[in-house]
Amino acid sequence: MRILLIVFFLFFSLVGCSGTQEKIEGYILEMEENKVLVAEVVTAKDFKAIKEKSISDLNKEGISLIYFSDVDKDSLQVGNKVRIWFNGKMFTSYPAQAGAIKIEVIE
Repeated sequence: MRILLIVFFLFFSLVGCSGTQEKIEGYILEMEENKVLVAEVVTAKDFKAIKEKSISDLNKEGISLIYFSDVDKDSLQVGNKVRIWFNGKMFTSYPAQAGAIKIEVIE
C-alpha cells in the first residue's frame, strides 16, 4: 500500500511539473544572435507588405510581433514561415518575448 501511494505521488508530481506547451505560426522578420522576430497571424501577402516596415509602424497597424529567444538559427532565414512551440510564458511587451522550445520551418 505504501509503495502504491509513493507511485501515485510521483506520477502526479511529474504530471504537474510538465507545463503546457503552446505554439504559434508566423513569418520571421528579423534574426539576431540568438533570437528571431516573428510576425504572427499574417499571410504570405501580408508578409511581403510588412517586411520592410519598422516595429513602431507594425505596432500602429496592430501586427502581433514576438521575439523568440534560445533559437538555433542555423536552418532559419528571414521570410521563413515557421511553427514555434514555447512553454506558454510570454512577456507582454511590444514586441512580446518568449523562449522557444522547438522551431519548425513550414515554408
